[in-house]
Amino acid sequence: MDSNLSERVKHYLDLLRSGDQDQAFHSLIEESPEVLPLLMKAFSAEKDPGVREWLVQVIWEHRVRETIPFLISVLDDDEPGVWKSALDGLVTIGGESALAALEAYRTRGVKSDREEWIAEAAGQIRESLQPDPTGGVEPEGSGSAARSPEELISSFEKMGFVIVQGRGEYELITQYVGKNNIPTWTSSDEKAGTVTIHKRAWGSLEGLFIPL
Repeated sequence: MDSNLSERVKHYLDLLRSGDQDQAFHSLIEESPEVLPLLMKAFSAEKDPGVREWLVQVIWEHRVRETIPFLISVLDDDEPGVWKSALDGLVTIGGESALAALEAYRTRGVKSDREEWIAEAAGQIRESLQPDPTGGVEPEGSGSAARSPEELISSFEKMGFVIVQGRGEYELITQYVGKNNIPTWTSSDEKAGTVTIHKRAWGSLEGLFIPL
């Protein structure tokens, strides 16, 4: 990790609190995805609802598939502005991964004050996945854009896991893992057609008995 990244995040958060929201926002979304775990940590520690909402938007503006589990967890937040921002992020990132995660969340039971919002968000993602009958430009948030090998490996290294879609992405990461002798465990989502490959610390039993 960039040794100065933590200091920059603190600096940008200080800018936010001093009233320079625009500079702080644009500076953070221009950072690499390496900043995302630090922003999620800052969110967890933050008490100010306005700052928490702002952090959620900064996180999803990176449009990284691996932030979907975080955004799903934020749907349980008590502040409407915070969980609504998470929904905006899920719609923006879109794709089968976001839709499957949102549908799974709904099956666990949704608070009455957000049922309609979540249903609408799921509908928007589902609509974005429909092929364009006119053959025009694919809608934003369809989640089908291929990621380069560099982007996949960067997400895996910086987030500690990567969500892969399709045989090509899966083989690329498994080859990288094998070449570098990285211990991992995997989980799959048949509905979304994705596999999540997690790093496992040496000696950890996490995921050891999950079938691959």
